[in-house]
Order: sequence, then C-alpha cells, then structure tokens
Amino acid sequence: RLEEPKIELPKEVNSLWVVKSIDDKHEVYPEHTKTREFVHNPDKLYKKKSNVQPENHTEQRDCSVTLSGEALQKISAGPSLLDFEKVNVKSESVKSFSVYNDLRQFILVRINPDCDEVRSYPSSQVIPPGQSVGFDIVFCSQKVQNFARLINYVINDQHSFKFQVNAQAEAVSLKLSKNNMKLGFSDDSLQMVANGVLEATNPGNSDANFAWTFTDNQIFSVKPQRGSVAPGETKRMTITFTPSKGIFKQEEETLYMKIENGEEIAFRCTGQTPESRCRFIGSNLDFGVLPVGLPQSSHVTIKNMHRANAVMEVAELPPELEITPMHAKIPREGSLNLKVTYLSNDACDFEHHLEVILRGGKSISIPIKAQSIIPDVKIKEKDFDFGGVTFGNSGYLNMTLVNESIIDASVNIDFRDFPEFEIAFPADSPDDMSSIVHAIKEKEEVNEDPDDPEMDPLMKEEEEFEESDSESDDGINKFLKVLIKRSSEVQLLIKFTPSDTESYMFEFPIELEGVGKMDSLTRTVAGEGLKPRFLMEPTVADFKKQVISDGVKTFPSYLDFKISNPDSFPIVWEIDDSRIQEDGVFKLERTKGRLDPDCSETIRASFIPYENKVYEEEIYLFIDGKFDRPYLTITLKGEGTVPRLTFDRREIILPLVPLGFVAKSSFMIINDGYENLEIGHKFLSEVGRIPLEIDFPDGNTIGVTRNKLTVELSFKSQTPLSFNTKLEFHDDNGTPFIIPVCGTTDNSLFSAFPFIQRHLEEYQWRVDEGQPVQLEQDASSDIEENTYQSRKFHTGFSKSGASSVVSRSAKSIVGYEPVARIHLEKAADYLVRWLNANVLQTTINSFPH
Repeated sequence: RLEEPKIELPKEVNSLWVVKSIDDKHEVYPEHTKTREFVHNPDKLYKKKSNVQPENHTEQRDCSVTLSGEALQKISAGPSLLDFEKVNVKSESVKSFSVYNDLRQFILVRINPDCDEVRSYPSSQVIPPGQSVGFDIVFCSQKVQNFARLINYVINDQHSFKFQVNAQAEAVSLKLSKNNMKLGFSDDSLQMVANGVLEATNPGNSDANFAWTFTDNQIFSVKPQRGSVAPGETKRMTITFTPSKGIFKQEEETLYMKIENGEEIAFRCTGQTPESRCRFIGSNLDFGVLPVGLPQSSHVTIKNMHRANAVMEVAELPPELEITPMHAKIPREGSLNLKVTYLSNDACDFEHHLEVILRGGKSISIPIKAQSIIPDVKIKEKDFDFGGVTFGNSGYLNMTLVNESIIDASVNIDFRDFPEFEIAFPADSPDDMSSIVHAIKEKEEVNEDPDDPEMDPLMKEEEEFEESDSESDDGINKFLKVLIKRSSEVQLLIKFTPSDTESYMFEFPIELEGVGKMDSLTRTVAGEGLKPRFLMEPTVADFKKQVISDGVKTFPSYLDFKISNPDSFPIVWEIDDSRIQEDGVFKLERTKGRLDPDCSETIRASFIPYENKVYEEEIYLFIDGKFDRPYLTITLKGEGTVPRLTFDRREIILPLVPLGFVAKSSFMIINDGYENLEIGHKFLSEVGRIPLEIDFPDGNTIGVTRNKLTVELSFKSQTPLSFNTKLEFHDDNGTPFIIPVCGTTDNSLFSAFPFIQRHLEEYQWRVDEGQPVQLEQDASSDIEENTYQSRKFHTGFSKSGASSVVSRSAKSIVGYEPVARIHLEKAADYLVRWLNANVLQTTINSFPH
C-alpha cells in the first residue's frame, strides 16, 4: 500500500531574530549555526570604547549568564599572540586585542594582567550583540629582558581564557655613521678649525636623548652637544677640531656619547695640523698722540718663516682697535700687511698686545701704544652779533678758530638749518684754503635689493656719468669741515643775508670732530633783518655759459635788475662799477639815478666773455651819497666757454660675440655751442687695422636745430681679436673730441658664453674635420626670422645682423633666464676658495657683496 506523502513545510523565521539583511529575492538567511570569520589586526587601535560595566537591566541580565560551549564558539577573541618584537626600555608600545560578539546578547569581557609590564585600557568592556571592541594592550618594561607571558581574560566573570604577549626589551641605542673620524686641513682651507659630519640614527621605538662629554682640552667638540633623536630618524652633528696652540703634530681624543636608558658610546677623533712659523717685522706700533674720536690707521707686517702657507687669525680685540683682515692666509716665505685702526672716544693712555693666532704654530704678538687727548680748540671772538642788516643785503663778521694743542684738529660747522647764514672766506685768504675748509657731502640712502639682478655695468656707468654732469654748485656749502693745524689759527667770515624782516638768535652750530660740543666753542649768533629802503632783484646775476667762437662775432647776453623804492622819500642811488670797467666783460646800462617813492625801474646788465674761464665780480650800490658803507652788494658771474662735443657715455663697450658675428652699439653726440657743424671722424688705432665701421643714420650735421646726433658703431672679425682704441670726432678747425672704444670676438665657448646663452635656440655648432668648432645660425631659425620679418617683427639677431647694445636700456634685451642662484653661489664659493689659496694675500670673506 502506498505511503501517505509528507510535505515538508518551510521553517518560519521570526523577524525578531533576523541578523542579516534580506537579499534581492527576499529570502532570509538561515539561522546562524557557527561564528563568522573575524580578522583580528593587532595594529588597528579602536578609538571608540564600550562601557566598562553593564548599565541597564538587559545588560546586567545578559552579562551574568553562564554561556554554553556552543555560545562561546560564537565569541571570537584575538590575536592569540601579541608580539611587540624589539622595544626600548621605559618606553610604551601599544597593540590591539579585539573581541567580536556574534551572539544575540550582551557579554562582559575583562582582562586581568598579572604583571607590571602589561596594562590594558580599558580593563573591561560590555560588548553589544554583533559588534567588536578593542582593548589597548600597553607594554612597558623597566629593564632589559626577553618577555613572554600568558595574559588572562574572562567572559562574563565566569569563563577564563588566555593570550600570549611576547616582547624583547632592549636598551635605548643610536647607530653612528662612523666609528671614528680623522680631521685635517686641505691646501685651500683658510679656516682655523676643521669640521666633519657625523650622523646618528635611532633604530628604536622611542626618543633617544643623548649628551656628549668632552675632556678639559676641548680639542674636539660636537654641535649640538645634547639633543634627542626621534624613532626612525637621523640627526646630523658637526665634529669640530680646534688645534692646540703651538702644536702641529697629530692630536687624538675620545669623545663619549651618553644615551639616556642606554649604553655609553666611545667615539675616537684624530686631527692633523700643518706646521706654521711666523713673526712680526718690527718691535712695536706706536700711534703717538691722537685726537679723541678720530680714527687713525697704520700697518704692521707678519713674515712667514716657513716653506708652507700659514693661516692666521687675530685674537680678541679691545673696542679701541680694528684690524683688517682679521683672518687671512700668509704665503710661504711671504708676508702679510695688517691694517690697524685706532679710535678712542675718551682721553686715555692706551696699551695693548696684539695677539695673532697661527694655525699649527705658536701665537705671536706685538705691543701697540697710543695716547688720546681732547684738542684745545676755541673761538677767539666772544659772540657774533650782526645787529640790523637790511633785507636783501649781507653782513659779515670775523671768526677766528684757534688750536693751542700739539695735534691737528677739525671742527664741523653746520648751517643747514639756518639758510640765512653761511661761511665765507676773507679777501686776503691764503691760496690753500680749499685744503683747510671743504664741504661735507651728505650720504644718500640707497635701497638695494640683494636678490635683484645687478645693474648692467654700462648702464651703471651711464647713470654715474649723468649724475656727475648734473651736479652744480649752488653756492657755498653750509655743511663744512675746517682743519686747524696744531698751534695755529684759521680766519673765516660768517655771512648773514636776511630773507625776511625778523630777528635771529641761536647757538653757533659748531662741533669738535670726534668729540661734539665744547664750552670753548659755544657762542651765540644774533641778527635782525630790517625793512629795506631800497630793493633790488636779483642781487646775484648769473649769466651761465656763453660760447666763444674763433672768427665769429660773439653777441652779449643780458639780464635785467629791478630796483624799487618802498620808502616814503625819494632815494638817490649810485653803483660803483670801477671794478668791471677795466676788462669790459660785464657792463651796466646805468650806474646812477633818482627813484621816487613807490616807484621801480629796470637796469640792464650785459656779459660778453673773451676767454674760456669763469668770471665773477662784486660791485656795490650806495644810496643818498653815503659812500662809506655800501647799501647793497651786487654779484655778477658768468662763464666763457668754447664750442665742444660731448657724449652720452664715457666709453663705448661693444658686446662680446663669436667669430664672424657683428657687434653693434649706438650712442649719442651732444652739441654744446656749435651753430652748424659737419662732424668728421677717424680711428686712432695704435697697432694694425681694427675692422670697425661707423654710421650716422641721421647724417653727420649738428647745430642749433639738431642738438643730438645718433651714431652707430659696428665690429666684425673672422679671427680672434680683442682691442681697445679711440674714436676721434673733430670740428671744422680740427679740434678733437675723443671717446674710448673696446670690443672682443673669440671662438672660445668660455669667452662667448654670454652671447651663446642669450641666443641658445638660434644657433648650432658646426664641426668640420680638421677645422675648429664654429657657431652658425640654425636653418630653422632663419626660416622663423624671415617669417617674422615679413610681419615686421624681429625675433633675434642673425649672423648678418648684430649683437646690439643700443642704449642704456640694453638690459631689457638680454632675453634669457638668469642662471639659478644656487649655481651662482656654488661657482662664487669655488672661485673665492681658489683665489684665496693661489692668488690673494688678503683673503676674500664675502663675495660678491
């Protein structure tokens, strides 16, 4: 008989117990029968921690349940072995011990380390269903040891398990790049000490603190002397060898590096210094008696007595002394001059032994003596009271400076804050007054950026040339230095020209140089500007330059004086022109007259020079017949000059080019006095013929209508050549006007490097068998140039064109990126070392600044 079929119904899954999400077919995963695989990573630390103890009724109920073996299998804890490997003593290392709860209830896990080396953070955690937590296991050993221990952890305070913790605790250590170091001095070294680099690497897991200890000799030292090296990092340290004085043999010393929580490291250092033997030429340096506050310089010489270069350094100096150079090389069997500058701000008797330290030799010394005194300088006059001086007129008072000391002295007079006063010379002054009294130029502040490219030398020279030409003498400088020889006196005048009707009173602005104000020089200057009865504008007639031409009639130049009578009464005036009647250079239209109240008139003066020189005369105006004292002083001045040609620069420097290339420069000729001139020229070549060509784009005629003329100078050669010649321009009478010209062409890469770098993409090298390497224009560059020329653009310099310096803006056509600063600094450093070692006696300390 047939069995009744039994249909198996699907198991009903209560959604309350669903752990996994439903898939796309809306099927439910079967109930968990085993624990899912969970990866325990000891290096992954859990930032978020769970509760340390159960906090609600559900957690307390679940965490007190005794779990079955099947339930315990759904709890995954690990890793079973935490291996900290190598760690430093007294350092903390952390790894993660994680627990995954695959049950549907809370559990409580507690870790109970039973040793001092291991700690757990936190000590216990409540783990929700289906979640994992991590315990931070911290290992810290106070001693060196191989650690291996089972650590107990308990689930729900009932089920105990263990995991293994291993670690190798080692002392803190540093690994040095060298076990010993030998230091010495190369032939080009100018240093008094030798340096070497030592690297220390920390292979551990904690900071390594170190400190170096030295002997009392201090021959070798380390910087930094103490410090810390982070884990896995490397620290660079400098070992410095300072040779002992007078010892040129090999020196040795052992340095010790003490490491906190580690073993001490011994480091052996050896240093070798070449022998030096030098002496001073002369037994002493005596400056004698000097004024306070003024520097005085002298020289002493050091002789090298050995057949090897010596290196010297000046020992510590007192503030009164300055030595140049402080550090230098003395060539073998040669000598070195030291500039010694003495300056004392107090009166004293100075003595000092100048000590010079020799590298690898005994120190040498020489005594220096000096006596500083305050010069006894005074003003003979008691005070300077000008009384009343009419506005527009000038008053003069004598001033006598007396030096009664045994040394020369200088005083500074500064009238810059008092424009109405200045210093003048008496009529009977000696001819050498310019050596006694001279102007003090104010130093202008220049804001320079050291990172900017330096100014083109040609441009710099042009600016200096223009500045020198633009300087003009605006009268007596009001800031003067007066030199007074010992036991002598100097006669001067104080000139007062009031610019308004007001009173003046101030302390005479004079100071003894190097000292300052002194009671013996303290005087009062007083004066008053009075309302004038007679006005004349201007009182100084400057006719400037007047050109004198041979064979051409010179016409006079004119200036007008305006005279006025602001008074209430008529004034009779007269000008004494006897001083200008003799040569007839200056002439006045009228010399006398009568001027009614509130009236004005014009007097015309003329100037016609006969010689190439500066003319200046003073004439006097008197009023109301009072000829005992002039009412006004009138100054007439002008300059007679012959026609000339000048240039917009002092020298023509053609750009350096390779062979076969054209170098071109453009400059200007400036007319000064010619009415119409056709300029001639010739080259003053001393040896051979120089292939120079000159061109006048605008013609060679200059005159009144054309004050400037452009000149183009070009040069081309197929053979190496460097020249320095002169280009002469001349007028119709053959008067020469000369300007120097220099240029260079060469087939050397080093010589032509500026040109090549400027046009690197436009040319290529050509190498023919048996022929020197030559530079020629690239064919592609020709095509591009022709294309651009058709568009009326110019992209570069062709071989048929020129390397050109057109004007002071030549810097703008360089057209290449400057050489990187780091390469320039390296090249400069190498150049300085080579020069100091092989050429120079006085060493360069800073280049190029």
